[in-house]
Amino acid sequence: MLNLPDDVLEALRQGKLEYTKAREIAKVKQESDRKYLVNIAISQNLSLSEIKQMIQKLQPKTTPTTSKETLRAKYSDIGKRLKTTQVWENSDKVERLEKLLTELDQLLN
Repeated sequence: MLNLPDDVLEALRQGKLEYTKAREIAKVKQESDRKYLVNIAISQNLSLSEIKQMIQKLQPKTTPTTSKETLRAKYSDIGKRLKTTQVWENSDKVERLEKLLTELDQLLN
């Protein structure tokens, strides 16, 4: 419960918002959107499904640049993990990794 943002936690503590609704609203990263949702959910006594619908409308659509950035971040993370992992000690995993790296190399060429 303490993992909730302050604005959502305050509404929950005051009994203005149910826990399931608070948890759903807490998933919204943009603070202004989250505060808006808290106020609307309380004032209009929205159901959980109505809150979910509003959240979907507020969420930005994924753009190609966001997708590229996500892929680059994922690639960077995998590279770091490959350097420190114990995968090299498991021959089955090494074989699978070699196949995947070959496939990735072919894709890039």
